[in-house]
Amino acid sequence: MIEISNQLLTATINLKGAELTTLVSKNSGLNYIWRADPNWWGKHSPVLFPVVGSLRNDKYSWQGKEYSLPRHGFARERNFEGIRTGANEAKFILNSDEESLKVFPFQFQLILKYSLVDSGLKVSYTVLNTGGSEMFFCLGAHPAFAVPLEGQLNYTDYFLEF
Repeated sequence: MIEISNQLLTATINLKGAELTTLVSKNSGLNYIWRADPNWWGKHSPVLFPVVGSLRNDKYSWQGKEYSLPRHGFARERNFEGIRTGANEAKFILNSDEESLKVFPFQFQLILKYSLVDSGLKVSYTVLNTGGSEMFFCLGAHPAFAVPLEGQLNYTDYFLEF
């Protein structure tokens, strides 16, 4: 786990999947991220790569060879290299390797950068094609928020602004 912090927030990111696990307000103590209750859904905020969603029978063909990828790909189950680049930001890197090439025949580097900016969290995604051929992929985020945060509010009292 790597923790980053500023005056208002603290975030914890797991090296497994580069998954944001907590985003806590220093003023209220509220954690905005779902607690990953395995009775409902055991994730917090998985990164979806190199596919988003499911493939028919979890299979696809590329250049005459069949490959198998699970729903939402493999990045969420892989260990990333974590690099703290400052008190309020960190980078997480996943490189293609022998294991990934068995299910995704492209050389890549996936980089996530988490930055705390004032009262918000900025997440940047970069996918680099490190191979010599065209690369096809999908990339997605699946954050789960812990709402309602306060007892008098309802789920419908919340919204996301992009």
